[in-house]
Parts: sequence; C-alpha cells; structure tokens
Amino acid sequence: MAPANEQIHHVSLDVEDAPEKPLFLPCAYSFSAANQAGHTKKVTMNAILLMSFCLGNILGPLTFRDEDAPSYTPAKVTIVAVDSVAIVLTLVLLAWYVWQNRKREKQTAGIEQEPDVEFADLTDRENAWFRHKY
Repeated sequence: MAPANEQIHHVSLDVEDAPEKPLFLPCAYSFSAANQAGHTKKVTMNAILLMSFCLGNILGPLTFRDEDAPSYTPAKVTIVAVDSVAIVLTLVLLAWYVWQNRKREKQTAGIEQEPDVEFADLTDRENAWFRHKY
C-alpha cells in the first residue's frame, strides 16, 4: 500500500483524467464550426484544430522524462501552464465574440435582412448578419 501522500498524488492524477476529457474534441469542432462562416474557412479552421490537437498529443507525453521521475514536476507545471493559457485564450475569444455581436447589432439596426443570406458562401467577416455562438 502506498504512503498517504502518494495516494493523494494518485487521486489528483485520476481527477486530472476526468471522464469529460474525451468530450473536448467534438465540442471544440462544433464550437469552431458554429463560429465560422464560409466553407473554405470552416474546413481550414477544423484542419488547424485537428493539427493542434495532434501536436499536443505528440508533445504532451514527451514532457514526462525519465530523469524527472517519480514526481514529474516539469510535466505537471507544463500541464497547468498550457491549461491556464487555454482558459485565458478561451475567455479572450468569448469577449471578442460578444464584442463582434454587439458591433454587428449596431451596424444592422434598422436594416432589413436580405433573403437567404445565410446560404451565401460568405465568411463571418463578410456577412453582416452572421452572429457568433457562445
């Protein structure tokens, strides 16, 4: 049986590998698709998202080096740092989406929407009626 402090360490790793982690990629894809307009831009953004995910899966295990065993402190610091940056960037993106939606509401106030404009192959920057989802 492991000492008490090692048991706490194992519990913290189990919490880190929580069951909601596999849900991230489908949610990220749908979030990306809902907030991009235009076929080429959607496909490109999904490809960038997939490449970023793959890069993280390649580089992540490399942070756990044998010379850092058994605590793997540099790897844990890297995980916390990367997750913290991701949270901050997500909040910045959310703020930008809110700002863009408010700006578009002001631009289109009192203007009648063109029929079927949502089916035009316009990017989110070109389509004044596009609204970001959050």
